[in-house]
This record gives sequence, structure tokens and C-alpha cells, in this order.
Amino acid sequence: MTANLLRTKLLDAYEHAGAPIATIYVPTRSDTENAEQRLEIHRDNIERSLREAGATEAMTALVKANLAELDHASGAAHVIVSTDEAIIMSASLERPLNEARTWLESTPMLVPLIGATQADYVHVAALIDRSGADVMLRSGVQAPLDTIEVDGPYKRLHRSAPGGWSQKRFQQTAENAWELNAREVIDAIISDYPDVDLIICGGDERAVGFFTSHLPERIEAVVVAGSRHADADAFLDEADVALRDIAATEQVAVLDNFRTALGADNAVKGSDVIDMLVQGRVSDLLVVDNSMSAAEPPMIDFDFASSTRSGDQPVNAPLAETAVALAVGSGATVHVVADTSDTSDGIAAILRF
Repeated sequence: MTANLLRTKLLDAYEHAGAPIATIYVPTRSDTENAEQRLEIHRDNIERSLREAGATEAMTALVKANLAELDHASGAAHVIVSTDEAIIMSASLERPLNEARTWLESTPMLVPLIGATQADYVHVAALIDRSGADVMLRSGVQAPLDTIEVDGPYKRLHRSAPGGWSQKRFQQTAENAWELNAREVIDAIISDYPDVDLIICGGDERAVGFFTSHLPERIEAVVVAGSRHADADAFLDEADVALRDIAATEQVAVLDNFRTALGADNAVKGSDVIDMLVQGRVSDLLVVDNSMSAAEPPMIDFDFASSTRSGDQPVNAPLAETAVALAVGSGATVHVVADTSDTSDGIAAILRF
């Protein structure tokens, strides 16, 4: 399934690993008392934290200017990633944060956010009835990015009960109309959103049945409760549950695959993962989000310039974030998993061969 743009941007940020990088999470909620005053306090605290951590004047100035542009209109929180030379990512988040966090490391500190966005697949949410559908393009557990309304040419045809020998003929005519309307909804979705491979749909049971039966095989369909003539927010809540269920199922599957691969001597965990990543042998990287742990994260001396653990100018970097940076560079898939005994020092990997 297609990952959303934010997750892609998060992973792209790791391409800058090696030099000092600031990662800042800042709440920007507008539904709290004295919201603007709170945001101003966050700005001052973040600037002070950067200076205390040893950030250069150039980096501090870049972050300060970016923070000055923030308001409450674009999301519940914001994440900023900056080097000395440029802001490499500045993105609004739909999920609220309880507190501002600032890091200055040799890698971005984005594993918590990568984990939080694992359920955010680009998808279409479609509320369907016998005359058409309300179609919403979404990038995950958040508001629709785009909405279209599709009404088929046969929307005035309803099943009737005239009685006598003609009843079956009238019934079949109505059924044919509903099916044609469902096909028109599919054509509109494919035309407007050709890359979407996941549709979450709900609505009239008969219309949804026609709709799912005619979808191309490449598109996965998930049916949830909903009605085109009721509150769409309730349907989107059901869609969000479905997205989280998909992500949970995939996490179980990747852990099962890892255990099988480990038994076949085709998986590693702990610091050995770094060596396999350097060799380009990792297919799937498993990383634990330990951001809420009071313990200091495992660190590693690594030379990003030469991609080796024993280069001329190694830097001390967080182990998990270093692994993600190497996974991005080698094309491995990143999975943030629950803290289990399957990992060592918070990382594990399935090998390519």
C-alpha cells in the first residue's frame, strides 16, 4: 500500500545523517487556553535548548526563523529538522503533542513519528449508495485531502413492487441500474486517483457489494459501517480503525517473518544489524520506539562519510536512528515495532539473502 507524503519526508530526512542535526517537536494546538502565549514560550525554550546543546548560531537562526512562522492554522503540532545550512523538513502534524522536545544529534530523531505514521496509508474513503458515492482522498488518519461526489446516470431508478408477472423485470432493471452506478463510481476513482491501491468503503449493502465486486484486483477493499445519508465523521472514524487494524496486522506479520528468518539463520539483531546494513544485505529493518523510556538510548560510533563503524572521523550517534539512516540509503523497509524480546538494543533485521 502507498505510504503517505509525511512518512516519505521523514525517511528522506535521514539522508542528511552525519552532520549535527536538530530535531524539534512543538505543540501548536489552538484549542487550549492562552494558545499563542504557550507557543511563544515553546519558541523561547527551544531556542535556549539548542544553544545549551551546542548548536551553531547559523542553525539556531534557521530554527528561530522557522518557529516564528508557525501558527495554529495548519495542525496540532509541528516537526522541524535542520542542519547548519538549511531547514530540511518543516511539517505540520495532525496528532497533538503534550510537550516540546529538542534534540541535537548526528541523525534526525524521528523513529517515534515514523511509528505513529505507520497506519497512514494513502487511500480513498467512499460512502456509497445506490445512486453514487461521496469519495474522499486521504493520506491517513486525518481530514480528507480532496472530495468528489459521483452520481450515476441511473440515480432516479429504485426497486419497485408493481406486482404480477412484471415484478421480477422491474426488480432486475433496478439492480442493473445500481450496478452501473457502482461501476461509474469506480471509473471516477480510477480517473481522479489512479495510484490509489486501498479503498475503505461503507454504505448501502447492495451498492457496496456491486462496488467491491467490480474493483480491479490491484485495489484492496475494506468494508466498514457507514451511510451516505448520515454523519460522515462517524464513517471516517470507522475508516481510521480499519487503517490501524491493517498496520497492526502488518506488524504481527513482520515479527512472524523475522522469527522464521532468525530460525533459518537469515536474520540478525543488535549491533550486528549495522554491519548487515552497511553491506546492503537488509531487506526489513525492525526498530523499537524507546522515546518514552527514561533510559539513555544505545549509541554507536559511526562514520557516515565512509559508512563504516571504524572510519577516520566517527561520530557518536543513536543506534536506532543510525540504523534507519542506513536502511534509507540501502533501500531497506523500515518497521517500528513494539518492544519485544525479538530485538536487541532496539533493532533487528531480516536479510535479503
